[in-house]
Amino acid sequence: MRDAASRTGFFLVDDFAGVPRHVVDAAFDAAARFFTADTTTKIAACAWEAETNAGYVAIGRERLGVSHPDVGKEALNLPRDSAATVLAAVAATTDKADADALAALLDAASAAALALLAAIGEAMGDDDIAAFVAAHDASAAPAATSGTTLRALHYSPITDSDGVVAVDDDGCVLRAGAHTDYGTITLLFRDDRGVDDNDPASTSDDLEVLVGNDWIRVPVVRNTVVVNVGDLLHDWSTGLFPSTLHRVRGRATAHRFALALFVHPHDHIAVRNMPGLTAGDHLRSRLEASYTGTPSQS
Repeated sequence: MRDAASRTGFFLVDDFAGVPRHVVDAAFDAAARFFTADTTTKIAACAWEAETNAGYVAIGRERLGVSHPDVGKEALNLPRDSAATVLAAVAATTDKADADALAALLDAASAAALALLAAIGEAMGDDDIAAFVAAHDASAAPAATSGTTLRALHYSPITDSDGVVAVDDDGCVLRAGAHTDYGTITLLFRDDRGVDDNDPASTSDDLEVLVGNDWIRVPVVRNTVVVNVGDLLHDWSTGLFPSTLHRVRGRATAHRFALALFVHPHDHIAVRNMPGLTAGDHLRSRLEASYTGTPSQS
């Protein structure tokens, strides 16, 4: 872990880092059913709110890179602190079982994240691993708020009528611009149910990581979760673990689904190497840049 995280800021963990397979599959099915609803219905059910970062983010609303809004991307944000409201909207839009499936992944992935943070704390030689983990643990500070959020993500096929001008010669389009993640770590679950380890084409994914001067694709490996370092772990480790630029670039004609848990410390935790700045302040500034279209600085 230390070697991979210190070289690229990305690594894979087997067995979904302890999250049961059936929980991951059920959450993907639930997200797909929600995104099948028409946009008007999704916005009416739970439009994204800036104050809580909760709800449905419509196509064209978010911009992670500097050139244009994320292409064909919609999302459902379930922050740890306000997930109940969004889950109620999901239940009303599709089915209560779908809301339960997303809630189960939020809980299981959050528990897996705490175990990973303990291992990361040991790998970076933190003087107080327990305090490092507790800074992210809801049970350690029940009254504390946090930006930890599960996001269901869907990139829909793009047609000529969508006005996309940046389609490459190989038919690919930049779906989400180059960015770093804002929090401590991210757990990215990819739908691997169509993957054949003996067929390289089936393991291709749209996630690309900048290594040196090259964009490297992160292949889909069955039963793994991608873990990447965010800005606050980069700070916490004093640069030992880099927060690496990455992007989503894939075929314009393909659907892509992903489920990502963005793990943040409690909002009041001070950013170690940025005096006067808290984790909550940092997240709010990055979200404001992403959703207003102002280019975010990495």
